[in-house]
Formats: sequence, structure tokens, C-alpha cells
Amino acid sequence: MLWLAALLFFVIRWKTQKLKRVGWIFNVVLLALGTWALILAPLPFGWGTLGGVAAYITSWIFGLVGQLLGTGSAVVAAVLLVIVAGLGIWDVVKDKKPDSWAKIAIYTAPVLALVAGGPLAAQVLEFTHLVGNVGPTVIASIS
Repeated sequence: MLWLAALLFFVIRWKTQKLKRVGWIFNVVLLALGTWALILAPLPFGWGTLGGVAAYITSWIFGLVGQLLGTGSAVVAAVLLVIVAGLGIWDVVKDKKPDSWAKIAIYTAPVLALVAGGPLAAQVLEFTHLVGNVGPTVIASIS
């Protein structure tokens, strides 16, 4: 269902982006909701979520960078998260449009937050799996 929710948020944003009576904050919220729904959407065959896979790959890359700098991947992700979030907020405040840095911040913040969370990331993924499997579990227990 999160795949459909993400599609719905992105289509509504695409259709209302040019309308003047829709405020800029509405477009930013729709973009953020669509991105979060896409990041938390479950993948088939027990692969977890799209955000979990992206966090795993990003954590591996940041781990290599962290080894060069003498730190862990969570620290690298936390620093990048602060930089990207700051630039994203600055971009939205500057011209009230979610373009360039604001889009990058909205797209990358969920994955960077999962990587920067370190042990918290595993708990977030476990909770996501729990919530994602509520429907099939209830249906299996009823039938």
C-alpha cells in the first residue's frame, strides 16, 4: 500500500505544482510524504524495505569513507545529514520552492537518518517490517 501512497503523493504534487492557489508548503509536504512512503515501502521476497536496502548500501560506502577518516559510517552520515538538511532548509526559505538542495535534502534525509542512527536503524527497520506485515498476519490468523 505504501507504493500506491507514494505514487498518489507524487501525482498530486505533479498536478498541483503549477497552481498558484496551492501554497508552496503544500508541495514541500507532498514531496516529503511521497519520499517517506517510497523509502518505507516493502520489497518483495523478504528483502526488507527500499530504505533499508539503500541504508545498507549507503552505510557500506560511508564505512569505507569512515575508515579513511578514522571514524564510523554513522558519524559520516550524521555530518552529511546536518549539511544537507541545513542547505535544504536554506533553499526553501530563500525562494519558497522545493528545488535543488531542498529536493536533495528530502530525497536523502530518510536514508541518511537510517545510517546515522546506527543501532537505531535496525530498530526502525524492525518496526517497519512489523507494521508492513500487520495486514498479512491478520489475514493469515483469520483464515
